[in-house]
Amino acid sequence: MAHSLLVIPKESSMRILITYPVAEDVLLGILNDNVIYRPDLQTKGDRFVTKALTELRPDVLIAQKLPDEQVVKSWVLATPDSARFIVQNGNSQYAGEAKHFSFAGVPVFTTVPDDRIHPDIQPLILAERVHTKRSHVWGGVRRVSFLQTKKYLSLL
Repeated sequence: MAHSLLVIPKESSMRILITYPVAEDVLLGILNDNVIYRPDLQTKGDRFVTKALTELRPDVLIAQKLPDEQVVKSWVLATPDSARFIVQNGNSQYAGEAKHFSFAGVPVFTTVPDDRIHPDIQPLILAERVHTKRSHVWGGVRRVSFLQTKKYLSLL
């Protein structure tokens, strides 16, 4: 089954770090210069996750579980001008609407199961939506408050 995503123009592309295993057919459709695929980080310790976030400097972390708070704080310190955010790939414990909250000063957007969308594609769609809305509303990606983002997304 082929999957496709909208392509974000290069000038506003976001660097995405995916830290869990993704289905091979999906992976073939999403790998690009701006997608960093490190499924090994799901099981490695905080030191490795911190190193990946601070050295690779992604704009978006897509993970199944949130990293330790200190890991996220290190990421924030390493990327002070980034409009970074986290997409947490939800699971069956999350019913209803997606959750939005802040963790260690970083906005987190949680997906919820949707039978119409492949579970490995859903967090990428959400990341693209958040990034695109931020770029559109604020005239380019820059650091904005979680409350501004949450307020805008609630209007969609």
